[in-house]
Amino acid sequence: MFDKVSNAPLPYASVGIKNRNNGGIADKHGRFNIDLSNIPSSDSIVFSHIGYRSVTFRVGDMDSSGNVLIYLRREERQLNEVVVSAKKDVYIVGMEKYSNRFTGWGDYSSSRGRARGLEMIPGKFPIKAVTFLCRIKHNTFDSVKVRLNIFRKNNTAAEFEQVLHENIYFTIRKNAKWVAVDVSKYNIVIKDTVVVALEWIDAWTPANRPLEKSHLFTIALGYTKGYSYQRNTPNELPSLQQNTELPVMYFRGHRVGKIK
Repeated sequence: MFDKVSNAPLPYASVGIKNRNNGGIADKHGRFNIDLSNIPSSDSIVFSHIGYRSVTFRVGDMDSSGNVLIYLRREERQLNEVVVSAKKDVYIVGMEKYSNRFTGWGDYSSSRGRARGLEMIPGKFPIKAVTFLCRIKHNTFDSVKVRLNIFRKNNTAAEFEQVLHENIYFTIRKNAKWVAVDVSKYNIVIKDTVVVALEWIDAWTPANRPLEKSHLFTIALGYTKGYSYQRNTPNELPSLQQNTELPVMYFRGHRVGKIK
């Protein structure tokens, strides 16, 4: 997949059959593979990337040669100006306390594109996010690359709308525990209920230790009642289910005084 204007590859763009568990993400060069042999010709295949307009084709209209070039055009969004209140008290939105339980991913090949997260409900006023934090339970890879997703639930359909206007990637090193990411430059204001999730993007091991199914990458769980989010491919219908154990991830930030 490529940028429509610059022709630059779009690393880690999503591809999949709408509302099905067929699909995944492109590699760092924008290259992708998807098996359409058993997919009805009337189904839709969706190509998407944060910050770009998604494109959709009927499976029956796709070139069967296997050499398909997909171009996405940037989506321009007008960002609201935010004014943070002068009193810089720190507020927390999300799940902070952790237990010995965990959720996450196992082998590498079938896990790229999977996402785990939770519903976050703000307090009485909007919060400007400064730092995103999560608690890792296991990471036996040398490093794992993930993408932060923030969704708004569509009340008229079982779909989730991406709130972010650009990709937020970060790398988690082997045996990491608490991971903190500066998100202050992304203008993330949480004023309504959102779903926040981490998406598995890539993983690396030393050259003399190839990727193996025995590797683990998991997120700690905490004992709090709420809604957990799970999705196995980018375009399947995700699961948002009430649970008593939620992934430990949260935002730390400041109260917003007003929004223009």
